[in-house]
Amino acid sequence: SGVGRRAYGADARCTYVKGALAAVTGKTREAVGGAPIYFVIPRIDGDRVPAYCDAFVTGETKTAETVLERSDEETIPVQTTTTMAEIGDRTYHFGTIQDIRERKRHEESLSALLATTREFMEAEDQVAVAERAVETARDVLDHSTTGVWLFDEETDTLVPVATTDSAEELFETVPPFTRGEGLTWQAFDRGAAVV
Repeated sequence: SGVGRRAYGADARCTYVKGALAAVTGKTREAVGGAPIYFVIPRIDGDRVPAYCDAFVTGETKTAETVLERSDEETIPVQTTTTMAEIGDRTYHFGTIQDIRERKRHEESLSALLATTREFMEAEDQVAVAERAVETARDVLDHSTTGVWLFDEETDTLVPVATTDSAEELFETVPPFTRGEGLTWQAFDRGAAVV
């Protein structure tokens, strides 16, 4: 993910712009240079910037999450990290703005998986669990072609009980697997994933 670096003085105007800041914000380095920090991150309240800057002590670092409205009107979550330092007789705030979309997607997936775990506990039978597992693999993990087979002791066969639509389109009729047949049986027999 992109990390844009910037420094700004007590007047909150960017005095140094480097790295992927243009890619993260959608603004050019020239447009950001000399602009107030609330131009870079519009959701920052410009009236609160002086008090925020005054709240730092030398060497202190603060981290926050906010939403960045890019110049192309895309809205993305970002993390800002700012450290105050004194150089000569001037005070500067050095910081980064990091695109955290991927991390947010990961957090949302984990939350969805946790919710699914609760649903597994409430399922009435194996088929209901299998159907929920297939939905989760498709919707949360982005595995569009997914199926669940259950072992039938009487026939010594793995029988398909839940599949995604794309799996049904791929196979027309989703096959059962007999002992020793295919990767699915190998995974079942070993109790481990097979690729």
